[in-house]
This record gives sequence, structure tokens and C-alpha cells, in this order.
Amino acid sequence: MGARGALLVAADVSGAEVRVDGDGQVRGTTPAFIENLAPGTHSIEVRAPNLPPRTETVHISAGQRAVLDIRLHPAALRVLANAPGARIRVDGELFGPSPATKNNITPGAHIVEATADGYLPVIRTVTTEPGTQRVVSLEMRPLSGRIVVRSNIMGALVMIDGEAHGEEPIVVENAPMGGHTIIITAASYEDFRTTCEIRAGQNCAVDARLV
Repeated sequence: MGARGALLVAADVSGAEVRVDGDGQVRGTTPAFIENLAPGTHSIEVRAPNLPPRTETVHISAGQRAVLDIRLHPAALRVLANAPGARIRVDGELFGPSPATKNNITPGAHIVEATADGYLPVIRTVTTEPGTQRVVSLEMRPLSGRIVVRSNIMGALVMIDGEAHGEEPIVVENAPMGGHTIIITAASYEDFRTTCEIRAGQNCAVDARLV
């Protein structure tokens, strides 16, 4: 038989039972020192009363001692987003609409994603600590587009959503998604009024003919 390895298992709970490779045998209680392990990858399960069990993998090298520190106390995560009705996912699982809270989450790093109609998605990696609640606030930026306004009357004045933008032709970059009101005026001509809508991948263009 070749050289074997050893493992020291620590946890945030003293006296938790330690099992190896699902054989059902309790190999010790935390902190547990387990000897005579074959080199390679092993599955380590730690159980304590009234707490969710944790299973992690560890690599054992011949003639060496590995150390595994397991956190049994669950964490909590609360995610807020500024976009109305934002959908929150953690590690690919849908939490629900913002604000979303999940208890009994595994401590450690998690990928948090927020999506909402008309907003750019946000993805962030956050770390939760055992026995604590992590609160994450996500700032989502609205999707935007371009408004282009032209008319058949040189020097006609353009108003967009009640704001004066000067003489045509007008180009407005980073205009928010949704509907916009366009009014074009020129002396001795009737006002030209219309609405246009910016959608995902679609800009707003107005070619006005004043009468």
C-alpha cells in the first residue's frame, strides 16, 4: 500500500459529526483529525444538530495533511434593485422580484443577477458570511436610444418631452426607453406634434413636414 494522507476538519460548531465519502461511519467530531486517507479527492460531510449538513470535497496528497474549514451556520441574502419589478437570480436560481430575501443560503461567494424590462442587466459576485445577512443594492441603468428630428423648415424649433432642444436637425443620444412627445414650431407654420417610442434595438426618428 502506498503512502496515505491525513485531514484536519474544523468547523464553526464544535462536536459536529464528520463522515467521509458517504460511508455512513462517523470518523470523528470537529475539530477532527482523520488519518490513513487514500490520495485523491474525497467527499467530507459535516453534521450538527438543528443545522443544515454541509458536504465539501477535498484533495488528499500522499504523506501530507490537508485542512478543511466548514461553515455550518447558514447565511441570509437580501437583494434590492432600483428598477421596478426587477427579477433577482442568485447562482442562476430565481429569487423573485426586488426586494428579494433568501435565508439559509450557503456562506461563501454567490453570483447575483438583476434583470428588468427596459434596463441593462446587472451581475455581481457577493460573499455571504455565516450567521449574518448580507444586503446588496444594485443600481440598474435604463436602456437608451437615439432621437433624431428633422423637418422641411430650416431653423424650426424642436421640443422633446416639454424641453427645448434648439433648431432642427436635432440628435439626442442616450434618450430613455419608452414614449416621447415631439413638438416642432416655426413662424407662419402650424405646430407639428407627434409621439415616438424607443424600444430595445430601435431608435426614434421623426421627419416632420410643417404646413
